[in-house]
Amino acid sequence: MTRRLHILKFGSSVLATPSDAVSVVEEIYRWIRRGQRVIAVVSAVGDTTDRLREEASAIDPHATDRAVARWLALGERESAARLELELERWGIAATTRDPESLGLRTVGPPLDASPIAVDVRAIDAAWGDASVLVVPGFFGIDTHGETTLLGRGGTDLTALFLGHTLDAPVRLLKDTAGIYESDPNAPDAHPDRFATITWEDALSLGGEVVQPKAIEFARQHDLEFDVARTGDEETTRVGRSATRAVAAPIPAPTVSVSVIGHGTVGREAIRRIRNRREFTLSGVAVRDLSRHIFPIRESWTDDVYAVLAGKSDIVLELTGAPEASEWIEAALRSGKSVVTAHKEAIARDGAHLHAIAEESGATLHYSATVGGALPAIETVRRLASDNVEGGAIRTIEGILNGTSNFVLGAVAKGSTLAMAVARAEELGFAEADSTLDLSGEDAAFKMTILARVAGVHVPSRPYLEPLTRALCESLTDPQIETPVEVATSSVDVESKRQIVSLAVDGDDSAIEVRIRTPEVATFSRASGAENRLMVTLRDGRTETWAGRGAGARPTALAVLSDLEDASRALRARSLVSTAKGVRDSNH
Repeated sequence: MTRRLHILKFGSSVLATPSDAVSVVEEIYRWIRRGQRVIAVVSAVGDTTDRLREEASAIDPHATDRAVARWLALGERESAARLELELERWGIAATTRDPESLGLRTVGPPLDASPIAVDVRAIDAAWGDASVLVVPGFFGIDTHGETTLLGRGGTDLTALFLGHTLDAPVRLLKDTAGIYESDPNAPDAHPDRFATITWEDALSLGGEVVQPKAIEFARQHDLEFDVARTGDEETTRVGRSATRAVAAPIPAPTVSVSVIGHGTVGREAIRRIRNRREFTLSGVAVRDLSRHIFPIRESWTDDVYAVLAGKSDIVLELTGAPEASEWIEAALRSGKSVVTAHKEAIARDGAHLHAIAEESGATLHYSATVGGALPAIETVRRLASDNVEGGAIRTIEGILNGTSNFVLGAVAKGSTLAMAVARAEELGFAEADSTLDLSGEDAAFKMTILARVAGVHVPSRPYLEPLTRALCESLTDPQIETPVEVATSSVDVESKRQIVSLAVDGDDSAIEVRIRTPEVATFSRASGAENRLMVTLRDGRTETWAGRGAGARPTALAVLSDLEDASRALRARSLVSTAKGVRDSNH
């Protein structure tokens, strides 16, 4: 089953500095969670193009346009490679292809050419297991194989040309929330934003936000597109609809967030929250205050219930503590929404906690419990709801424990089990106690959560095949200390994966966690701490995903995305309450 495609273009105003790549990753992940594959078209970072232009002039004031074009294209090439690295760092499966390999052909002068063709088959072949295809914008290749530029702001044109060719929606991400009547960044400026604007009117504004050449291309090909700011739902739609301005919305109040836990995930989440204008960090609860250095502007305590009693809107529960369910319940009962990564709490008590959330009007979010940067819960929820008939999902299979996948790969390369686990801990892929990972229980917890999301009841004791047993079947190293039965036959560990499956048969279902040779290629290709997911529908269609499932950043990325969802739900609830109050006062 082919996933939907969305093209996102990130300009130099969005990528103003190298550190802005993290915000770009978060925007891309927002669309991945919605079931989209993303082509990310990128400009050079900040003023790189102007700097390269000055350097070219300094090297040779009389350089040919073709030489200058090759030199200036370096900025977009570097930006694309940097974004791919950043995506992988946060656990998102990505790959980069330059215009040459995609056959993006152009005609016209070297510094102001126009695209005329792209090899769609090359684009289709580029994806592999990736959810994101990164493409440097601004340049292409002419019929002689020479690098040509698409004019200043040409990355807009790259994105729109790909959207037209692939029949995919395009969103141009800028540093403003769309197109305005005048510059919204000017001092004391409060211009109205256009909700819709015709191509002609957009051109008449002088192309301050979007490249005029790109707007003209869209007009000629009847192509509508959106202009927006990262993280925003509001856009300006450029196209056929009559131009219509809307008053700038009243800035939403900041959302107060408290955090329980300051481990690797908690630290990463707090770091990002501090950099977000829409959130304030009200308090942090840790187990031992003496082990932390913290800023005085925030309330830090070793009393979890003191944090829960505070005035925060949303609580992030980011511990592995056995008391997590109690803390989540207390937060929900007080009307606070909760985001958690505690898979055991959700697997065991999820139904109870959801009922409390519904009763109190709060929301409960736990995408980080399954798959890390792989949007497993969102995928299952979407596929279950996309089908009108209940129970349309036939099977869910996956490699859902990054620790086990890393350990199996390390053992296949000659490591002992003890050394592999220690290395996984060192890299942040495993907890200090990896018992649940190696026993298969962690994977079973995750599949239990997915089953509930799919509306399926599962037995409390799924079939488990411990990873340690499978390893001992192939190894006789005395450093393996786990007391398990050693079989006489050898097992090819290199081809093995820990695969958890849920088979749905009417009202009955069963979870199995087995160490076996995968029957599908996407599972065989999983390496390191990668997770994989395959959902099969009753009509035989399948949807597959890949992404890193272990480590602080992939988990924190899912937590932060859940925080965004919780915040949107909170603001929507606030708007409904406000509207109700207005209606009541009018009566």
